[in-house]
Amino acid sequence: MFDEVVTILENKKINAEYYKLVFSSKWLSRNVLPGQFLNLQIENAHGLLLRRPFSYYRVTGNRIEILYEILGRGTALLAEKRAGHRLKALGPLGKSFSPNVSGKKQVLVAGGVGVPPLVFLAETVRAMHASPLLLLIGCGSKSEVLPKRELAQIKGEISYATDDGSYGQKGFVTVLLRNLLKNENPKTFFIQTCGPHAMMAAV
Repeated sequence: MFDEVVTILENKKINAEYYKLVFSSKWLSRNVLPGQFLNLQIENAHGLLLRRPFSYYRVTGNRIEILYEILGRGTALLAEKRAGHRLKALGPLGKSFSPNVSGKKQVLVAGGVGVPPLVFLAETVRAMHASPLLLLIGCGSKSEVLPKRELAQIKGEISYATDDGSYGQKGFVTVLLRNLLKNENPKTFFIQTCGPHAMMAAV
């Protein structure tokens, strides 16, 4: 675990909901695994002394990418930061997902804050072995769907469910999982999930 000040390289909106924050660190990128996270201090004023947790979205060499939504004062201030601004970061923290699924078909069920770490996991699986992979993503509407370039490194099938039916399957992401389990033998799957508590409980 390391605590250091990092300089923002990029912080831009990539669709109607998500922003991507990019910075570089030799130490905070060291031996990072999908599912781990960073604690960022966005400001040391405005009543925001406490750090906010953000999952690692992608790590390439020393380059670290964080995907986030504006969910409160902290992330609203973060979205205003530009290249050259500095943040205090602590990490890597937390337990990781297991990328080894013993030959089973890996099914990743993601929603909300669970999307970034499971995209990271899907990309890591691609780099490690060629086992079949299915990424199921749930979101509110088409405006929250990630640009195709953000998922280009994933070797596997990607399916979306939207609450309003504007993209992919209408309904919660669990509808996609339920349909999958009806049509194939559940014993052949290794299911991993991350997102809202209600979604994970349903999975």
